[in-house]
Amino acid sequence: MMYGLSGDNPHSDPPVEPFVPPGNGFLDLFEDPEELPSWLAEADIDTLATEFTEAGFTSALNWYRNWQLTAPWEGAQYRMPGRYVTVTWSTGSRGWTN
Repeated sequence: MMYGLSGDNPHSDPPVEPFVPPGNGFLDLFEDPEELPSWLAEADIDTLATEFTEAGFTSALNWYRNWQLTAPWEGAQYRMPGRYVTVTWSTGSRGWTN
C-alpha cells in the first residue's frame, strides 16, 4: 500500500481513487512493485508486520469507535499558524490543490 500510493508507482498517475469496487478488498487497488523502492526496506516491512501482528488495528480504530468523546471539540479551529505541504499527485490532496 505504501508503494501503491507513492509517486514512485507509475500506476498512481493520476492518483488511485480510494474507492473499493464491490467484491474487492482495499489492497486490490494496488499492484505489488517488482522491487522495493529505495525508501522502503524489507526490514521496514518486517517491523510493521510484526507490530500489526501484535497489536492489530485496535488502537487505530478506537479513535473512530470513540468519536462521541470528541464532541466538545466539534467546530474547534486551530489557533496556531500552520501550513500543509503536499504534491499535486498525492491521493490525499485531490481537491485541495489548484
